[in-house]
Amino acid sequence: TLDLDRVLNLVAIRIGKITRCTICSILLLEHNKQALIPTAVYTERAQYPWKGKKIEVEKSIGSYALNHKKPLLISNIQTDKRYIYKEFARKENLKTLFSLPLLAEQEAIGVVNLYFKHEKEVDDAEMTFLTALCNQAAMVIRNSKLYEVIEEDKEKLGGIIEIAHILNSKLETQELLKVLLDKTIAFTHAEHGSLLLIRGEKLE
Repeated sequence: TLDLDRVLNLVAIRIGKITRCTICSILLLEHNKQALIPTAVYTERAQYPWKGKKIEVEKSIGSYALNHKKPLLISNIQTDKRYIYKEFARKENLKTLFSLPLLAEQEAIGVVNLYFKHEKEVDDAEMTFLTALCNQAAMVIRNSKLYEVIEEDKEKLGGIIEIAHILNSKLETQELLKVLLDKTIAFTHAEHGSLLLIRGEKLE
Protein backbone atom coordinates (compact mmCIF):
# COMPACT_ATOMS: atom_id res chain seq x y z
CA THR A 1 0.00 0.00 0.00
CA LEU A 2 1.01 3.62 -0.56
CA ASP A 3 1.92 5.54 2.61
CA LEU A 4 2.15 9.29 1.98
CA ASP A 5 4.61 10.04 4.81
CA ARG A 6 6.89 7.21 3.70
CA VAL A 7 6.69 8.36 0.07
CA LEU A 8 7.54 11.94 1.04
CA ASN A 9 10.52 10.87 3.13
CA LEU A 10 11.86 8.72 0.28
CA VAL A 11 11.44 11.59 -2.19
CA ALA A 12 13.24 14.03 0.15
CA ILE A 13 16.12 11.59 0.65
CA ARG A 14 16.41 10.89 -3.09
CA ILE A 15 16.45 14.57 -4.09
CA GLY A 16 18.78 15.46 -1.21
CA LYS A 17 21.34 12.83 -2.13
CA ILE A 18 21.18 13.55 -5.87
CA THR A 19 21.73 17.30 -5.37
CA ARG A 20 24.14 16.90 -2.41
CA CYS A 21 22.34 19.71 -0.64
CA THR A 22 22.57 20.39 3.09
CA ILE A 23 18.79 20.44 3.56
CA CYS A 24 15.97 19.25 1.32
CA SER A 25 12.53 20.14 2.62
CA ILE A 26 9.22 19.22 1.00
CA LEU A 27 6.38 21.59 1.86
CA LEU A 28 2.83 20.68 0.87
CA LEU A 29 0.09 23.24 0.33
CA GLU A 30 -2.88 23.07 2.69
CA HIS A 31 -6.35 22.59 1.26
CA ASN A 32 -7.21 26.24 1.94
CA LYS A 33 -3.99 27.26 0.15
CA GLN A 34 -3.11 29.67 2.95
CA ALA A 35 -0.20 27.75 4.43
CA LEU A 36 2.64 25.40 3.54
CA ILE A 37 3.50 22.50 5.83
CA PRO A 38 7.06 21.07 5.83
CA THR A 39 6.10 17.40 5.67
CA ALA A 40 9.41 15.68 4.91
CA VAL A 41 12.98 16.82 5.50
CA TYR A 42 16.37 15.41 4.57
CA THR A 43 19.35 17.02 6.29
CA GLU A 44 23.10 16.61 6.11
CA ARG A 45 24.52 17.78 9.45
CA ALA A 46 22.00 20.60 9.89
CA GLN A 47 18.92 21.43 11.93
CA TYR A 48 15.54 22.25 10.36
CA PRO A 49 13.13 23.73 12.95
CA TRP A 50 9.87 23.94 10.96
CA LYS A 51 8.97 20.31 10.21
CA GLY A 52 5.26 19.76 10.80
CA LYS A 53 4.61 23.46 11.50
CA LYS A 54 2.40 25.64 9.34
CA ILE A 55 4.14 28.43 7.45
CA GLU A 56 1.98 31.14 5.93
CA VAL A 57 2.42 31.11 2.17
CA GLU A 58 3.23 34.82 2.10
CA LYS A 59 5.98 34.34 4.71
CA SER A 60 7.56 31.42 2.87
CA ILE A 61 10.23 31.95 0.25
CA GLY A 62 8.53 29.07 -1.54
CA SER A 63 5.56 31.33 -2.34
CA TYR A 64 7.35 32.56 -5.49
CA ALA A 65 7.84 29.06 -6.88
CA LEU A 66 4.30 28.15 -5.82
CA ASN A 67 2.54 31.18 -7.33
CA HIS A 68 4.65 31.52 -10.48
CA LYS A 69 5.06 27.77 -11.03
CA LYS A 70 8.76 28.15 -11.74
CA PRO A 71 12.00 27.76 -9.76
CA LEU A 72 13.68 30.48 -7.74
CA LEU A 73 17.43 30.59 -7.05
CA ILE A 74 18.82 32.85 -4.32
CA SER A 75 22.62 32.85 -4.24
CA ASN A 76 23.00 34.09 -0.66
CA ILE A 77 20.02 33.94 1.71
CA GLN A 78 22.10 35.52 4.49
CA THR A 79 22.05 38.84 2.66
CA ASP A 80 19.07 38.63 0.27
CA LYS A 81 16.11 40.75 1.47
CA ARG A 82 13.58 38.22 0.18
CA TYR A 83 14.63 35.64 2.76
CA ILE A 84 13.38 36.56 6.25
CA TYR A 85 14.85 33.71 8.33
CA LYS A 86 18.39 35.05 8.34
CA GLU A 87 19.17 33.94 11.89
CA PHE A 88 18.50 30.34 10.84
CA ALA A 89 20.66 30.77 7.71
CA ARG A 90 23.59 32.15 9.71
CA LYS A 91 23.30 29.54 12.46
CA GLU A 92 23.44 26.68 9.95
CA ASN A 93 25.89 28.53 7.69
CA LEU A 94 23.56 28.24 4.69
CA LYS A 95 24.13 30.27 1.56
CA THR A 96 22.16 29.24 -1.52
CA LEU A 97 18.47 28.37 -1.63
CA PHE A 98 16.92 26.72 -4.66
CA SER A 99 13.11 26.56 -4.47
CA LEU A 100 11.18 24.45 -6.99
CA PRO A 101 7.42 24.00 -7.38
CA LEU A 102 5.78 20.60 -7.12
CA LEU A 103 3.51 20.54 -10.16
CA ALA A 104 1.02 17.74 -10.71
CA GLU A 105 -0.67 18.27 -14.07
CA GLN A 106 0.20 21.98 -13.85
CA GLU A 107 -1.38 22.32 -10.40
CA ALA A 108 1.03 23.52 -7.71
CA ILE A 109 0.65 21.23 -4.68
CA GLY A 110 3.77 22.34 -2.81
CA VAL A 111 7.44 23.21 -3.10
CA VAL A 112 10.84 21.62 -2.66
CA ASN A 113 13.45 23.85 -1.00
CA LEU A 114 17.11 22.95 -1.36
CA TYR A 115 19.67 24.63 0.89
CA PHE A 116 23.41 24.64 0.23
CA LYS A 117 26.31 25.79 2.41
CA HIS A 118 28.12 27.20 -0.59
CA GLU A 119 27.01 29.66 -3.24
CA LYS A 120 25.69 27.36 -5.94
CA GLU A 121 25.05 28.02 -9.60
CA VAL A 122 22.48 25.98 -11.51
CA ASP A 123 22.93 25.56 -15.25
CA ASP A 124 20.12 24.87 -17.73
CA ALA A 125 20.74 21.12 -17.79
CA GLU A 126 20.58 20.84 -13.99
CA MET A 127 17.52 23.10 -13.89
CA THR A 128 15.72 20.89 -16.42
CA PHE A 129 16.68 17.71 -14.57
CA LEU A 130 15.58 18.97 -11.14
CA THR A 131 12.33 20.38 -12.54
CA ALA A 132 11.53 17.01 -14.12
CA LEU A 133 12.45 15.23 -10.87
CA CYS A 134 10.12 17.47 -8.84
CA ASN A 135 7.29 17.01 -11.35
CA GLN A 136 7.73 13.26 -11.10
CA ALA A 137 7.72 13.52 -7.30
CA ALA A 138 4.55 15.65 -7.45
CA MET A 139 2.71 12.94 -9.39
CA VAL A 140 3.82 10.29 -6.89
CA ILE A 141 2.58 12.50 -4.03
CA ARG A 142 -0.73 13.18 -5.82
CA ASN A 143 -1.26 9.46 -6.43
CA SER A 144 -0.48 8.67 -2.78
CA LYS A 145 -2.98 11.28 -1.58
CA LEU A 146 -5.63 9.94 -3.96
CA TYR A 147 -4.99 6.43 -2.68
CA GLU A 148 -5.54 7.57 0.91
CA VAL A 149 -8.83 9.24 -0.09
CA ILE A 150 -9.97 6.08 -1.92
CA GLU A 151 -9.11 3.90 1.10
CA GLU A 152 -11.02 6.25 3.40
CA ASP A 153 -14.04 6.22 1.05
CA LYS A 154 -13.92 2.40 0.89
CA GLU A 155 -14.01 2.25 4.70
CA LYS A 156 -17.00 4.61 4.80
CA LEU A 157 -18.79 2.64 2.08
CA GLY A 158 -18.18 -0.58 4.02
CA GLY A 159 -19.79 0.98 7.08
CA ILE A 160 -22.82 2.11 5.09
CA ILE A 161 -23.26 -1.36 3.56
CA GLU A 162 -23.00 -2.95 7.00
CA ILE A 163 -25.70 -0.64 8.36
CA ALA A 164 -27.89 -1.43 5.34
CA HIS A 165 -27.55 -5.17 6.06
CA ILE A 166 -28.63 -4.55 9.66
CA LEU A 167 -31.72 -2.64 8.53
CA ASN A 168 -32.68 -5.55 6.27
CA SER A 169 -32.12 -8.15 8.97
CA LYS A 170 -34.78 -9.99 10.95
CA LEU A 171 -33.69 -8.79 14.37
CA GLU A 172 -36.24 -7.77 16.99
CA THR A 173 -36.91 -4.01 17.04
CA GLN A 174 -35.06 -3.25 20.29
CA GLU A 175 -32.07 -5.37 19.33
CA LEU A 176 -32.05 -3.86 15.84
CA LEU A 177 -32.04 -0.31 17.23
CA LYS A 178 -29.22 -1.09 19.66
CA VAL A 179 -27.01 -2.64 16.95
CA LEU A 180 -27.84 0.19 14.55
CA LEU A 181 -26.90 2.81 17.15
CA ASP A 182 -23.63 1.05 18.00
CA LYS A 183 -22.65 0.76 14.33
CA THR A 184 -23.57 4.39 13.63
CA ILE A 185 -21.45 5.63 16.55
CA ALA A 186 -18.51 3.53 15.35
CA PHE A 187 -18.96 4.69 11.74
CA THR A 188 -19.11 8.42 12.63
CA HIS A 189 -16.39 8.15 15.35
CA ALA A 190 -18.78 9.87 17.80
CA GLU A 191 -18.26 9.55 21.55
CA HIS A 192 -21.96 9.06 22.34
CA GLY A 193 -25.23 8.74 20.48
CA SER A 194 -28.95 8.30 20.94
CA LEU A 195 -31.96 7.28 18.87
CA LEU A 196 -35.23 9.18 19.08
CA LEU A 197 -38.38 7.45 17.81
CA ILE A 198 -41.46 9.31 16.64
CA ARG A 199 -44.73 7.96 18.04
CA GLY A 200 -47.64 10.03 16.83
CA GLU A 201 -46.53 13.60 17.45
CA LYS A 202 -44.07 12.78 20.24
CA LEU A 203 -40.40 11.89 20.36
CA GLU A 204 -39.44 9.00 22.66
